[in-house]
Amino acid sequence: MASRPQVSARLVLEDGTTYVGVSFGAETPVAGDVFFHTGMLGHPESLTDPSYRSQIVVLTYPVVANNGVPADVLDLHRLSKHFLSDRLHAAAVVVSSYDASYSHWRATRPLGEYLRANGVPGLSNIDTRALVKKLRECGVVRGKILFGDDQDVPYPEKLRNLVAEVSTREVRDFRPLQYHAKTAKRILAIDTGLTNTVIRLFLSFNVQLRVVPWDYDISTEEWDGLFISSGPGNPAQCAVTVANIRKALESPNPKPVLGIGLGHQLMAIAIGASTYEMKTGNHGLNHPCMDLRTGRCYVTSQNHGYAVDSSTLPEEWQTLFLNLNDRSNEGMIHLYKPFFSIQFDPDTAARPADTEVLIQHFLDSITHTASTAYTIPLQPPHNIRKVLVLGSGAHAGEFDYLACEALKALREEQIDVVVVNPNIATVQTAKENADKVYFLPVTAAVVE
Repeated sequence: MASRPQVSARLVLEDGTTYVGVSFGAETPVAGDVFFHTGMLGHPESLTDPSYRSQIVVLTYPVVANNGVPADVLDLHRLSKHFLSDRLHAAAVVVSSYDASYSHWRATRPLGEYLRANGVPGLSNIDTRALVKKLRECGVVRGKILFGDDQDVPYPEKLRNLVAEVSTREVRDFRPLQYHAKTAKRILAIDTGLTNTVIRLFLSFNVQLRVVPWDYDISTEEWDGLFISSGPGNPAQCAVTVANIRKALESPNPKPVLGIGLGHQLMAIAIGASTYEMKTGNHGLNHPCMDLRTGRCYVTSQNHGYAVDSSTLPEEWQTLFLNLNDRSNEGMIHLYKPFFSIQFDPDTAARPADTEVLIQHFLDSITHTASTAYTIPLQPPHNIRKVLVLGSGAHAGEFDYLACEALKALREEQIDVVVVNPNIATVQTAKENADKVYFLPVTAAVVE
C-alpha cells in the first residue's frame, strides 16, 4: 500500500489553545465538544457508540489502531456484527501515535481508511497527555479541527437534540433465533441511542423485543417490561421521553422499568430528581462502581457527560450504584416497585461483561414480585495501615495502568504498600508507587 503524503492539521480549543498534528482521517473541518476516552482497545466499537454523537474524541492510550478495523458485516439479526451501530458517530478522533500497520485476524483495513470512508477527521502526533491535563483542569471544552490557515467552521448549536439524530425513525421488532411464543417476555425499548450489543444481549433471552423512537407514545403498546437505552447529550432535550416514562412509573399497576446511561438520567428527571453537567464526564472502559446492596465492586464502561444528583432523589428511591472514582451516582432503585436504573453500560463489545447480569435481573422482575430494596451506607475502612499486593505474572499495559492507579490511591490514603513479584514495569522503575518491592516468586512460604 502506497504511503499517503502527510497533511498538517490542528486542534484549536475555544480558548485559542492550539495543538498541531498530522491528519490520518478525512480532511474535513469539524467542531464539537472535546472529550477524552481512557479505553485501551476497541476503538472502532467505541467510535460507533451513539453516545459519542458529534464529539471530538481524544484517545488517551499512546498507540492506537494497530488492531485495525473489522469488516462491516451483518449478523443473523441483520445488525452490524462488529460495531455498536450502523455508522460512525464521533465527529473526530485525536491520538498521540497512529499505527497504520494493523495486525489482527478480524481486521480488513486500517483505522485511517475507515475514518476517511466515513468523512471523519483523524489527528495524530498530538501530546495527548498535555491535552488531557488541560481538559481535566478546564472541564468541558469546545474545539475545532482545521486544515487550512484561513479555514474555520462554526460550532454546533448548544440546543441541538442529539437523541433525535441517533434514534430509530421507525418501530423495529426482534426475536431470538430460539423463540418460544408462550413464555416470551414482551420488552419495549425506547431508543435514545440504543446499541447493537444491547439488542443482542436481550436476544440471548426468550424475549419479544420491540424498539421504538425516542418520542414514541408508549401508551399505545402492550409490554411486560420497559427499557430506556443510553444515548448522547443533555437529558433536558428529551422532555417527550420523560413524560412517557413518568406515565409508566406512575401507573397503578407498575411493570418493571430499567434505564441505562441516558435512560437512567431520564428516569431520574421523571421522578422529580435533578441532573447536572459533569466537569469532564466519564468516558472509558474501566470505571469502578460499587453495588450498595452488597458492597461488591464492578468494572464498568462509561460514556456520559451528565449525572444524577443523589441528594434530589425522592424518599422512596435510593442510590443503587456509586462511582468509586468521583462518588457520582451510578444507579438508583425504588424501595418496593420493580424500577431501577444504572448509569453505566451493561453490554459488551470491547467492554467489561461484569454487569450483564443486571439484564437478567430486569427480566426476572417481570415474573417475580418485587422485594424491598436495602442498600448499605458506604463506609470505607479507616483502620487499614498496610496492604500487601501480589503480582499475577501477567505482562500487559492495561494491568500496568490499573495496578499503578490502585497503588496511587492507597498511597493517597496514607496506607503503606508492599509489592511482591511486581509484573507492572512502572512499579519497578518508580519508587513513589510502593513503600517496599520484593522481586520474589509468589509462593505460600514467601507470602507468609
